[in-house]
Amino acid sequence: MAKMAFTASHGVRMLRESNPQITTVDQHMEMRGKVMADIVIKKIHGIDSPRTVMLPTELVVRQSVSQEQREPS
Repeated sequence: MAKMAFTASHGVRMLRESNPQITTVDQHMEMRGKVMADIVIKKIHGIDSPRTVMLPTELVVRQSVSQEQREPS
């Protein structure tokens, strides 16, 4: 039998409440929005902002990935 894991981006509520719960990549959307708003406000005021902003992400492992797949090789 083939083994399969399923993941999705964005930690939306529907994926947390599904059965099985889906593994997601949390992109910290609230933080992302605040950073973008800050860049826009600075631009309006003529203040330069960095062209690239690196924001953290987090893998949220749930039931859609087997225990065997969760453990590093």
